[in-house]
Amino acid sequence: YKFIVTGSGSLELKEKIGEALTGRKHLIEMHPNSFLEFVNYKTQYKYQNRMGNFFRIEDEKTELLLTEYLTFGGYPAVITAETASRKQEVMNEVFVSYLTKDISFLLGVRHPDKFVKLIQLLSVQSGSIINYSQLAQDTGMRLETLKTYLWYAEQTFIINIIKPFFTNLKKELTKSPTIYFNDLGMLNFSKNNFIAKHHDGMLFQNFIYLILKEKYEKGLSQINYWRTKDKAEVDFIVHTEKGVVPVEVKYKKMKMAMVSRSFRSFIKKYKPQTGIIVNLELDEIIRIEDTTIYFLPYW
Repeated sequence: YKFIVTGSGSLELKEKIGEALTGRKHLIEMHPNSFLEFVNYKTQYKYQNRMGNFFRIEDEKTELLLTEYLTFGGYPAVITAETASRKQEVMNEVFVSYLTKDISFLLGVRHPDKFVKLIQLLSVQSGSIINYSQLAQDTGMRLETLKTYLWYAEQTFIINIIKPFFTNLKKELTKSPTIYFNDLGMLNFSKNNFIAKHHDGMLFQNFIYLILKEKYEKGLSQINYWRTKDKAEVDFIVHTEKGVVPVEVKYKKMKMAMVSRSFRSFIKKYKPQTGIIVNLELDEIIRIEDTTIYFLPYW
């Protein structure tokens, strides 16, 4: 017999079937729709095999679609809702259902109000280094409870916890992680900012993280961030078969190839073969020492 068991990734279900079906099960994680899937839907799949041409030619439409995706995210029911108010209603239903079913009932979280406060605090700290002690104090939790709740939030696909990249523990700043949300709509809803507007660089950075995760975070590959005591930092360090690739995110229309001091510092120290600087429109390639730097539009 074959069983198709669907759900929102409840930990209770995973724990019960984990060992019993070793070698006899296949898990498929259904993530929110990607930006490419979203654009295909919005353009009625007219440009499915030539999306590059669409992005290059239709500047204004692309910008509007990016704003909508940065605002409302990739949950299917949110995308297909026709008005902003209905999108907000759907997201509220998703959030309440998640809290009452997965968190409160299945996982037995005793203080869902504190869990909600934690998610709200994380939403305004997306991409920033997390201070566990401060978060515990702000939410009124014990440190152990806080870390457990963070683990729950990650395992139920609300957030992603990104660890720092380091090779020498004495020289790197900290082991504290950064947090990114698995859906931009959930991020905005959690910080009560669920309306179309001009967005900030940190939201765009979360958007790029989701693209990198989709493309590279498989098997033994992983994504880190890099930050040192002298405040040199690179947004993402992607581990690939050919070595590490530093990725810097610029939420602006770059007109010329410019490389930050921090990015140069990473290149000088680790000598990667390639590096990527993601921006809104510049498409160019340069060389720094033995490293090829690609300036790429986000699409």
